[in-house]
Amino acid sequence: MKIKTEDYRRLSEAIGRVPAERGKTFTEMQRAYQNRKLGAMRLRWDLLWLSGFNTNSLYAYLDDAHIDTALRAICRELTELEEQTRESTLQHVRRDHPSDRASD
Repeated sequence: MKIKTEDYRRLSEAIGRVPAERGKTFTEMQRAYQNRKLGAMRLRWDLLWLSGFNTNSLYAYLDDAHIDTALRAICRELTELEEQTRESTLQHVRRDHPSDRASD
């Protein structure tokens, strides 16, 4: 990726906040776009717009293709984070479920 590390970090933080600000998970947003027959690229660029991130500094040295590459990576990270969180929650629920406890 051609994006500078600091710009990527700031962009990732801005986009990462969007789903929660909308009261949704990233996965829920993906499903909503799929249900409306909107593509993944549309979702990525809508997330960028919704984040309010000022892209002027990015366009000083990147073009749309470079920015989209960063957006793809950020969306992959959001998906992975949600999967990890979901798995962690499931493990916690399984561990605390009454059927998993030994009977007295």
